[in-house]
Amino acid sequence: MFADSMSIGTKFVNSIGLTILGMGIVFAVLIILSFALDLLRVIAGDGKKKDTPSQEVAQKDTVVTSNEIVKQEDDGELIAVIAAAISAMSGTSVDDIVVRSIKPLPQKQSIWSGTGRQEQMLDRL
Repeated sequence: MFADSMSIGTKFVNSIGLTILGMGIVFAVLIILSFALDLLRVIAGDGKKKDTPSQEVAQKDTVVTSNEIVKQEDDGELIAVIAAAISAMSGTSVDDIVVRSIKPLPQKQSIWSGTGRQEQMLDRL
């Protein structure tokens, strides 16, 4: 493809063409893989799983409402601790802070795995 008698300009143009050809082949293969994965998803019948989570969510809602009644008793101490922490961090008085609602963040992983990951990251630094 490249001969010694070619000028630098022709070698450069041929190199650009070869690069574009390589990138085109890579993107074509990626598109084919994407279609193949979509086809496998349709063949495997993944659509049935969409109905079950809505039923599970309805069941979980009933469990959460029964647990909320038990947790309301402990909210007084929790509110006091959160208000004290906010006042300590901001330097204001506890009397100036009004806690209207407390909503826990959903965690996709356990606290132990998150702490372990943080310790590993800190050890690398």
